[in-house]
Amino acid sequence: MLIALIACTEPAAQDTGDTPQAPTGDSSTSADSGSNPDSGSNADSGATTDSGATTDSGSNPDPVIVPEEGKWLVTSTTITLDECNAAALLANYEGLAPRLTHRSDTEFDLVWTEEIADACTLSGDGGLYTCLERPSQIDGADFGREGTLHLAATASGEFTATDAGAIEIPVEVTCTGADCDEIADLFGTSFPCDVAHGLDLARN
Repeated sequence: MLIALIACTEPAAQDTGDTPQAPTGDSSTSADSGSNPDSGSNADSGATTDSGATTDSGSNPDPVIVPEEGKWLVTSTTITLDECNAAALLANYEGLAPRLTHRSDTEFDLVWTEEIADACTLSGDGGLYTCLERPSQIDGADFGREGTLHLAATASGEFTATDAGAIEIPVEVTCTGADCDEIADLFGTSFPCDVAHGLDLARN
């Protein structure tokens, strides 16, 4: 194999005439290939930067999905977070039929009951949306205790179509008052506490 390589390289050395220039020629060809504006600066691979521009186009938001107005149904409910056994304190959404009403092209309300509603805004990326914090209270007197439970719900979700979607409703539960420890014992929980509901929604 070595003999074959030497035999191939000897004529090349004789053709160049200057043996010292042969390495220079080789290194210059390396330099050409290294400095090769096409391959070295790699404008084409610079075009890869253009494909990076493809990433930019890939980051463009999806068309906005605007949910239909009217009556919706909760098709399934799941407790997605309950680190302190406080799910019993959450509103029961199972079987509810919320009404969705538009306030603008991007804002809408989900009215669960006469007392419970979420004010939400589409993010502008597909069907994603977020809702304002919804505070509520539970009077400890309902349990014969002195204290108040404070529930702060901040919902968000996504519509996968104009007539289908999902919502996640995380709730932070805190307590104020003399009997908070007793209320916590009553429910087998502790305060503060984070719990969450996950709901699937469909247009009725």
